Amino acid sequence: MRRLLLFLLAACLAVGAFAGAEGYKIRVGDELSVKVREAPELNGDYLVAEDGTIVFPEVGTVKAAGRTVAEVARDIRKGLEGGYLARASVQVVVSHYTPVRYYVLGRVRNPGAFEMEPGIPVTLLQALAFAGGLTEDADPSRIKIIRKNENTFTVDLAPAFSAGDASNDIFVREGDIVIVLKKQDRFAYVFGAVGSPGRIDFPGESGSLPLGAVVALAGGFRELTDGEIQIFPPNPSGDVRPQVIPLGETGLTREAFVVPVEPRQTVFVLDRKTKIYVLGKVRKPGPIPYRKGLTILEAVALAGGLAEGSAENRTKLITSNPDGTKKVAEINLSKLLSADKGDSVKDIELSPRTIIVVPESRF
Repeated sequence: MRRLLLFLLAACLAVGAFAGAEGYKIRVGDELSVKVREAPELNGDYLVAEDGTIVFPEVGTVKAAGRTVAEVARDIRKGLEGGYLARASVQVVVSHYTPVRYYVLGRVRNPGAFEMEPGIPVTLLQALAFAGGLTEDADPSRIKIIRKNENTFTVDLAPAFSAGDASNDIFVREGDIVIVLKKQDRFAYVFGAVGSPGRIDFPGESGSLPLGAVVALAGGFRELTDGEIQIFPPNPSGDVRPQVIPLGETGLTREAFVVPVEPRQTVFVLDRKTKIYVLGKVRKPGPIPYRKGLTILEAVALAGGLAEGSAENRTKLITSNPDGTKKVAEINLSKLLSADKGDSVKDIELSPRTIIVVPESRF
C-alpha cells in the first residue's frame, strides 16, 4: 500500500513538474480550424496532408506539420497581408488530433498500446499508471525506452516508488516503446569450507550483503583453522585479482565481516594448508591433497566424480599467477573424459593452489 501511495504521489508531482511544457507540434492528419476576422469567407477546417502542409485560399501552400499553431497563423497572416488584405487577424486551433500512440510492455499489469491526447503531455510515471502499475517482480530502476531515431536508454524511477521523488520522470513521445524489466535475481556463490556450499540468495531488496552474512547464509565456517577468503567478480575470465581476506582462529575480523559482497560474485573459503579444491557439482566437493603430477581428471575422480546435473563442459580452472593475480580458464571436461590415447586433447597437470569449479547445468 505504501508503495502504491508513493507511486500516485510521484505521478501527481509529475503533472505539476511538466505543466510548462512546450507548445504542441502539429502532425500529419491533424485538422486545423482557421478563422480570419477581416475575411470570414476564408474561415474553415483544413486537413494537414501527408506532405505536412495545408492549402489556404489566397495564400497557397502553408507548412504546418512540426510547427505550432502560432507559427502557422503567422504565415497565413503574412500571406494574406501580401495582397488579399491590408491587415489580417488570424486564429488557428487544432480542431481534431491524429491519435498519438505509445506502448508499455514487460512487468506491468496491463501491457499494450495506449493513446495520449496531443497537446497534453504524458509522463513515464503516468504511462505506467495507465498500464495498471508495476507487477511485484518489476524493477523500477531499469525501465527501458526504445525511441525512434534515438539510442535506446534506461530510466531509473526507483526514487519515485521508494520516496515519491519524480525528478527522473520524463515525457513519453509518440511511438515510444516502454519496457519494464524484471527484477534481477540477487545471489552469490559460496564454495569451500562452509556448511552448505553453493548458491545463496540475497534476502529482500539487498543490493549487497556483508561478507559475514554471506558466510552465515552458506552455513558458516566448517573445519577451518588457518585460511583465507577469495572474492571473485561475476563471470571471471582471464587474469583476475580477487579480493583476498585472511582468516584467523576466530574467523572474520570486525572489518572483514562488513566487506560487501555484490550480487553474482563468487566467494571461496579456503584453507591455506590445502593445495587443491574441487568444488561445485561433484559428489564430494572439498579439498584434495596436492602431489606433483596430479591432473584435473584425477582431482575430479578423487572428489567422487561428477554429480548429476553438472555442466562439465564449462568447468572453471583457477590458477595462481606469480604477481598474485588469478587466471580463470574454462575447460571442457567432456572432451578430456572422451579423449582416446591418440587424441591431441590431453589431461591437464595441476599446479599448487588450484581451484576447480564444476558448474551446475542451466537445463
